[in-house]
Amino acid sequence: MHGAYALPYQRLGRQNRHFHKLSSFQRKVPVKILNKKVDLDRFWKDLSCSDSSILFLDYDGTLAPFTVERDEALPYPWVPGLLNEIIKKTISRLVIISGRDVTVVQKLLHMDNPVEIWGCHGRQHLFQNGEMESEILPRADRKVLSNAHEWIEDHGLSDNMEEKSGCIALHFRGMKASRAGPLEKQASRAFEAMLPGSGMALEKFDGGIEIRSSNTDKGKAVEKVLSEYEAVPPCAYLGDDLTDEDAFKAIKGKGLGILVREDFRPTMADVWIKPPEELKMFLTQWRDNARRKRQ
Repeated sequence: MHGAYALPYQRLGRQNRHFHKLSSFQRKVPVKILNKKVDLDRFWKDLSCSDSSILFLDYDGTLAPFTVERDEALPYPWVPGLLNEIIKKTISRLVIISGRDVTVVQKLLHMDNPVEIWGCHGRQHLFQNGEMESEILPRADRKVLSNAHEWIEDHGLSDNMEEKSGCIALHFRGMKASRAGPLEKQASRAFEAMLPGSGMALEKFDGGIEIRSSNTDKGKAVEKVLSEYEAVPPCAYLGDDLTDEDAFKAIKGKGLGILVREDFRPTMADVWIKPPEELKMFLTQWRDNARRKRQ
């Protein structure tokens, strides 16, 4: 293991809202350290000296701002170009981990270079060489998804439904709170009643709820990638949502967990940055520090 860059999470409070010793990165941008023992200068130094590294990135809310129209959730304009540079010019393994279907992420990102993507919270794995692996759900789990689909249609919510490989989501983004709150409670009760005897679970995310396999999450995807390395290289996971907490937990003590969102929330992440400016600065510094060494 490359050594821990942060110890277990400590709640951000009035007494530890700012890190005592600012790193060079912090001096450029107001990064919020959620753990006073995190050492960003050491992290960047290790990254620049390493022969390999791993950059894990969530999509919605991290690389792309949220939109009511899910199909229009395009990344920040500079994201594809910067990620292409990271793939071509650095020693980094770039890994996108999303709750979306792999094909949807590909379409929205519109990358020039092939990129490794774990879709549907890790149920799908698109390798950089184009090969694809996907888990097959047992019959009982498929029945739950079918029942949830029927319930959503019966309640006139088809436009709010997102069907993915092995999971189904119900979105409330854009609804008035007076309608979204009661509707979420009603749907949650109905979906919970469908779960017994299956391997499915009901999860909440920023803007909706989702039924998916309890055996897959973003943290397990991170663990699978890290398990390929005898010694884990410098790595970081950037995400915004509650579904990214599994990944923050998985990377804890091995690399950096970075919360990317405008407003703070309690988290297992080690660092908090605000998009898009601070995100762009972080990814730019990653590109510069992880550049391939000249032979």
